[in-house]
Amino acid sequence: MLLAARRAAPAAVLIACALTAGTAHAQGSPQPPLTTKPPVPLSAQATPVATPARPELARTGSDAGITALAGLSLLGMGLSLRRLADGAV
Repeated sequence: MLLAARRAAPAAVLIACALTAGTAHAQGSPQPPLTTKPPVPLSAQATPVATPARPELARTGSDAGITALAGLSLLGMGLSLRRLADGAV
């Protein structure tokens, strides 16, 4: 296996981890600071909330591109470790 390919596999794993960590931190939104006065006067009556006719499901799936990148990087690491274990350089 080429030296460049051996160095590229760990770099691909690090890039995949960095991309997933960046998107996880980007989802949070900054909250306003807490104050002693509420922004609106509080009332004892509940405000009615309109409900959609057809509720939408939450998007809980993982991104296909990141999953594919992680799979390919794991495959590359496995192949490179197998080559190293066989003694072929």
